[in-house]
Amino acid sequence: MTGSHSLNAASQQHSKDTTTKKYEFRCTKTLKGHKDKVLTMDIDSQGKRLLTGGEDNQIILWDLENEKYIRKFTGHTNFVTSIHFHPIFQGVFISGGLDKTIRYWNMNPLQCQKFTFAGHEHYVSCVRWSTFYPIVASASWDQTIKLWDLQKYTYINTLKGHETTVIVVEWDPKNQDILFSAGKDITMMWNVKTRQCLCTFGKKSSFSYRIIEETKKTIRSCSNENIVNSLICRNGRLFSGSGGIKGKLRVFKQPQMKHTKHTINVEGKLLFTSSGTHIFDVCQYGEWIAFAEECQATIVDFSGSCLYKLPGHRFPIPCLRWKPGKEVCLFTGSYDKTIKIWKHFEVEQKNDDEKKDDQ
Repeated sequence: MTGSHSLNAASQQHSKDTTTKKYEFRCTKTLKGHKDKVLTMDIDSQGKRLLTGGEDNQIILWDLENEKYIRKFTGHTNFVTSIHFHPIFQGVFISGGLDKTIRYWNMNPLQCQKFTFAGHEHYVSCVRWSTFYPIVASASWDQTIKLWDLQKYTYINTLKGHETTVIVVEWDPKNQDILFSAGKDITMMWNVKTRQCLCTFGKKSSFSYRIIEETKKTIRSCSNENIVNSLICRNGRLFSGSGGIKGKLRVFKQPQMKHTKHTINVEGKLLFTSSGTHIFDVCQYGEWIAFAEECQATIVDFSGSCLYKLPGHRFPIPCLRWKPGKEVCLFTGSYDKTIKIWKHFEVEQKNDDEKKDDQ
């Protein structure tokens, strides 16, 4: 959990400091409240509230200033797989789950749940607000992405092109018409107005099936090299975390394009290969990328150099988020039903006299 590096790699606010010091991440608190695995989380734009959801079908709201439980939201009838605060407006969020619904919530105690959208034929795996429009994109196991108007509470249209489960969607923060999607087959960039796939990223996943005939039943096992579990788009770069035989973190340069007759493919750069089989979630803070690999969180810089490893959870970590603001603070949610808070500290270094005393 300890790393030694220049502070300009620590965060954006340290970018002008050229001194070399030693820092570490410490788990300062463990939040408990879920009755089953934690699957998803999000933090509001002000860094004051945390939402977590999981296999207990509940969404829990946490106060980050006092690091304590506030309340829970119920309504989903199956696992909550995705949560997203509105990027601008405070107090509203969306959620998706294995009950095949997208739910629009308001934290006003008198209003609470506002609306439920139903239309997917299979589980909802991811939901994301658009920064520019009152629109939400949802990804599903039914191989589609659907767009919803949260001002008129209506369905807009469906993006089709994936050949298997769509795991994640992500809006381009600088282009209101661009949406990314990824899953068990390939990563795609869409123009939501034309519903056209503009380009794909990386290689298409290759499925290999092994069929074993047994008495009265067939067992099918599947291995996949490039299942993308997480996407983030920042400053013209797309970061993806994938799984298979080994978890991999890749970065792609986003092409500048608006209209094209043919879909192009963009090759990426491999930044990091995990010791585990999957990278479950990816998030960015300044010049750092944090991702979840099995039971620990790992932090690397843009070159792929490993800066920190944060073990502590007893079971895999499917979700993590950086707290917005100057404080360097990471939250991790786990199958062990807990959320851990990790904070960045300068390590006290002893002078020569103190080292001699210790000896």
